[in-house]
Amino acid sequence: MEHGSSKEFNLNGFQKLVIAAGADSWYANVSDSAPRTQSVERIESKRTDSQGDIWYQLLHTTSGGLSKGEKLQMFVKLSKGSTVLELVYRGNLPDSESSRFPKAIDPNDVSYGIYYRAEK
Repeated sequence: MEHGSSKEFNLNGFQKLVIAAGADSWYANVSDSAPRTQSVERIESKRTDSQGDIWYQLLHTTSGGLSKGEKLQMFVKLSKGSTVLELVYRGNLPDSESSRFPKAIDPNDVSYGIYYRAEK
């Protein structure tokens, strides 16, 4: 998936996200052939709303690259047609706050990111 237009927040400088079963690769530029970092996700909850969008709470752990070992709590919305992915996250929380997931997807949140499925 490719990151949204230049007016939208560029999540940590990553323009491309490749999602595979349980693992993600994050690329600095759409044209890059090697990821800048990789991560693994664990689904904590999943639901489908009345419009067919899928909502996830994910525990994200960076498994490679510059931020190896970083832990985030993500709230993710995947559109019905799997063409748009939106997310917000909270990161590096103390263990006592490890279940403090974001409650909503807010485009004004500093951690907000939006990605669009690339046309092949």
